[in-house]
Amino acid sequence: MEYIIVQAGGKGTRLGHLTQNKPKALLPVENLPMLFHLFRKYPDRRFIIIADYQKEVLREYLAAFADVKYQIVDAEGTGTCAGIRQALSLIPDRQPFMLNLWLLTFVKDSTLANEIQNRIILDLKHEGDLWNIMPNNSTTMNLIVLQGLVMVTAKRLGLDIGDFKRNHPGGHIGAMLQGK
Repeated sequence: MEYIIVQAGGKGTRLGHLTQNKPKALLPVENLPMLFHLFRKYPDRRFIIIADYQKEVLREYLAAFADVKYQIVDAEGTGTCAGIRQALSLIPDRQPFMLNLWLLTFVKDSTLANEIQNRIILDLKHEGDLWNIMPNNSTTMNLIVLQGLVMVTAKRLGLDIGDFKRNHPGGHIGAMLQGK
């Protein structure tokens, strides 16, 4: 995997004065900007960095201090997924890539919580209702965003319905579990 897409345009509204003059991705963690922890972990990769809030500050900082291959994309639109379409257009067809993900979950022992290194686990007894059977609005929105990302990625990689069914619980795996 050669390419890593990083959403680095966040304002970090809840961080208040810490992001008045810089994007959230440049806030220090252990005296190093968050974004640079990725650079250290994957020094030989090509980074496609989606910029939005304080993008000129980000550009200048990266020009002065980044020692990795990177390209900056100005996000079109607003919201969490702004800029992803432009970033994906820069990756050659059928080339694998990583989208730097953070998992926000309520279940600390889930498969995803164990697999995704960047995670925030909210230790709540109830996510959406007292019985944990109804998804809340954020869960529904995450599903919509992720489904859109899956569809764009599948198209980009040239996957067809057969490829999808082989790896989806409703497809081949589901049929095997049902004894079909």
